[in-house]
Amino acid sequence: MVQPPPSLPSRVGSLLDVGCGIRPQGIVESTRYVGVDAHRPYLQQVQPELTACTFICGKASEVLPRLMDNSFDLVLAIDFIEHLTRRSGWAFLREAKRIGRRVAIFTPLGYMEQSYAPGELDAWQMDGTHWQTHRSGWTPQDFPGWDIEVLPDFHDHTVGAFWAVIDTKE
Repeated sequence: MVQPPPSLPSRVGSLLDVGCGIRPQGIVESTRYVGVDAHRPYLQQVQPELTACTFICGKASEVLPRLMDNSFDLVLAIDFIEHLTRRSGWAFLREAKRIGRRVAIFTPLGYMEQSYAPGELDAWQMDGTHWQTHRSGWTPQDFPGWDIEVLPDFHDHTVGAFWAVIDTKE
């Protein structure tokens, strides 16, 4: 599991985990946890284990606009934004900053190839390859004004990764 950056609190009241998949985040404790994922089989696998959590099946682009301003202490997206096109990624960031009092993104450092052949299964042997395909790459320069922590040796020393965290209500 990825280590959180110093700018990320260890506990919050409410947390929105976008793109939670079958591995909802485990780095920030929360009183109210809501996980969003577009691939129902992922949520069906994890829901029985986490009965105190709320899960929403849907695309972030459809779910987030329905949420109220400042409705979460933290919006967290670990290994999510790279699965969106750049245009969709920018739209996601706007919505995340509107909804969350703090937003934290973890993503590969630049573009990291991840695609699948037709009929191929994802890493969990499920049919989620459409959702697991990388469609964009991001760098710290895409997040001016955010707290950045680069992990240059992440992803088997081939492509690093980084955290981008912003307090949206300062």
